[in-house]
Amino acid sequence: MTDRAGRLKEKATQLVHQGRLTEAAKLFSKALALHARDIDALMALGTISGMQGSYTDAERYFSKAIQVAPGLAGAHYNLGLAQKHQGKLADAAGSYRQAIACAPNIPEHYNNLGNVCMELQQTDEAIACFRRALQLKPDSADCCYNLGKALRNRGLRQEAVNAFQDALRHRPGFSAALKELARACLSLGDADNAEHYYRKAGDTDPADDAAIAGLAHVYASRHDYPRAFATLEPRIDTQCPDASIATAFADIARRAAQREAEAIELLERTLQDSDRLSRDDRAQIHFRLGHFHDQLHQYHTAFEHFRQGNELRAVPGGGEQSDLSVELIRETFSRDFVRSAPRAEQPAEPAVFIVGMPRSGTTLVEQIIASHPHAWGAGELDTLPDLLASIPALVGAENLLPDALKQLDQARLTRLAGQYLTHLESLAPTARRITDKLPANFINLGFIQLLFPGARVIHCRRSALDTCLSCYFQDFSGHQPYATDLQALGRYYRQYRRLMAHWADVLEIDLLEVEYETLVGDFETACRKIIDFCGLDWDPACLAFHRHGRVVATASAGQVTKPLYSSAVGRWKHYEQQLAPLINALGPG
Repeated sequence: MTDRAGRLKEKATQLVHQGRLTEAAKLFSKALALHARDIDALMALGTISGMQGSYTDAERYFSKAIQVAPGLAGAHYNLGLAQKHQGKLADAAGSYRQAIACAPNIPEHYNNLGNVCMELQQTDEAIACFRRALQLKPDSADCCYNLGKALRNRGLRQEAVNAFQDALRHRPGFSAALKELARACLSLGDADNAEHYYRKAGDTDPADDAAIAGLAHVYASRHDYPRAFATLEPRIDTQCPDASIATAFADIARRAAQREAEAIELLERTLQDSDRLSRDDRAQIHFRLGHFHDQLHQYHTAFEHFRQGNELRAVPGGGEQSDLSVELIRETFSRDFVRSAPRAEQPAEPAVFIVGMPRSGTTLVEQIIASHPHAWGAGELDTLPDLLASIPALVGAENLLPDALKQLDQARLTRLAGQYLTHLESLAPTARRITDKLPANFINLGFIQLLFPGARVIHCRRSALDTCLSCYFQDFSGHQPYATDLQALGRYYRQYRRLMAHWADVLEIDLLEVEYETLVGDFETACRKIIDFCGLDWDPACLAFHRHGRVVATASAGQVTKPLYSSAVGRWKHYEQQLAPLINALGPG
């Protein structure tokens, strides 16, 4: 029986090499009938099933192979592949981890686990996986590319640029890496390099829609809307326009106006061919249609598009993953600790930190300050979070809070503060004030007091319902998982509010609170107060913030290139019925 099974498998293998998969599967099945624990037959049948797109059968065969040989790394790895194709991402991650446990030195195992972690919004684990893969295979362009995407999603934009450049060094002309590098450069405000890399991607493939769309975004970032539209127009009349072209046209139409109807028609036409669209494509289109219908006061239709967009962006447990560790922060930064903790000796100039919830007016406040001739808007810097993430390794601790924090002395704090300020000043050496507008730095205000005594902090506040509605309507591309669910969004806001109350109670930081509604209602008075808080003389250019030529790469780019408007105040009232889960989660007040 063994000899016969061997002959069947040998013949089946020859058929596989000839591409005759169905015939091969029949012979492997006969071999398996002769010996139910034949690991070679099980693995072959699983592989053939996967090649034929029968992923449920592949999963079944690889699971049986694992029962026979629990330590076989290839069975776990292939099981993960079959599960991923079925959308069973958590199961696939578990299978890849088992493969790594069985064979810890195979880079593909880490690379695939990293990709699944990215889809599960487990970005830190993904980064660790890609870095381990590169330790094992340093010249892998694909691993460098994947690491770059993970770093970008983590907000580590300069590190992402470095990773994409590494990918291109290992594989010159790597089109996907060129486009991601261009995108990362644009997010850092470097429109010139973004244009350069998009053009290189276009040179590789002149019909590359994503490269064409990227160039249009570059032109729009410089407010050159005619050129942006002209770049896209040859591609929008095709029968099946690419999603990147449709979404780019929509983004520019929202900012430049006058072509909204064309954008809606293009988005709807693109969405009709949903079979060829990825989940990400569909999410992007729904969010843009939601914004257009909101502008047209078609609120029911708008909310339905936003709901679908958020469902496409949601990941299991995303809201819980994003919950702030408020209790740990409150316990660590107690009043007694803050009073007795050492402080850095480094002066805080020229830093101005702008914090708050996303969509609370932080970009508008930064644009006002950046319009001053002696100030510079650095945007959403990842410099401080990166610095804080380096502290545990610096002091030999397992975690930042509470262990590493309590080992920081004045000398270490001064060195860390100096690293931050050196980088900040390198961005604009002649500026008297430089803004760091990362809203989530409200979590780090305790560290800011220790590192930068006397630092200026502007806290942007806005109506809770307007803030949360704007977050729900914003496509964060998975970077803010809590924002895809109204209840999770309400919980996150309550924790933010609770943490800010704690900081007000224990910190001695120089903090200015700017309410969005007050800023809109009495603009010049609020502007003067902001500029005075920054220690700058008044300059009328700050009132014309929308005429400032700086590149803005955040979600509010469209708003800060237009004169101030008040239509966003009380916007939530149009959606009151749909917001019941949010209102309940926010609680009284």
